[in-house]
Amino acid sequence: MKIGIQTWGSDGDIRPFAALAGGFSQAGHEVTLVFTSVDNKDYADLAANLGFRLRRAHDRFDLNDAVLARLRRAVMRERLPVKQVLTILECFFTDQIFWGRELHRLGVAPRPLHRRSLTAARLARAIRAVLATPAMHQKAAAMGRAMSRENGVATAVRLIAEL
Repeated sequence: MKIGIQTWGSDGDIRPFAALAGGFSQAGHEVTLVFTSVDNKDYADLAANLGFRLRRAHDRFDLNDAVLARLRRAVMRERLPVKQVLTILECFFTDQIFWGRELHRLGVAPRPLHRRSLTAARLARAIRAVLATPAMHQKAAAMGRAMSRENGVATAVRLIAEL
């Protein structure tokens, strides 16, 4: 079967679809993944390793540049650890707002920040909440262990093939 998959976003948005494309390819399907990378990454090596065709929908995506520059300035002003900032920023675009709320509900993340109301002070508060909440770290580690026992790609390929 010929399968086309389209996605856009950051590395964390594109890689799950690349894994799915690879799963379909390994199951004997001809797969093309069309993507737009907001961080302008190239996934050619990943596609070659997983055995699917890759097509870039846009040469460069610039929507985030102003937002990211603003956030970098906020991080520098507040002297915050970049890794934690990136964790919190996952909630800014499209479905990530849903997942930010879900992660907060599960107790592994602070309330999602919304781009339109973002300030350096709110960002700093969210980061400090993550750093100061051991229960959040413990729940996140338990969630990670549970997820590592799953074979999500194989399950997704099987369920979609059954449609």
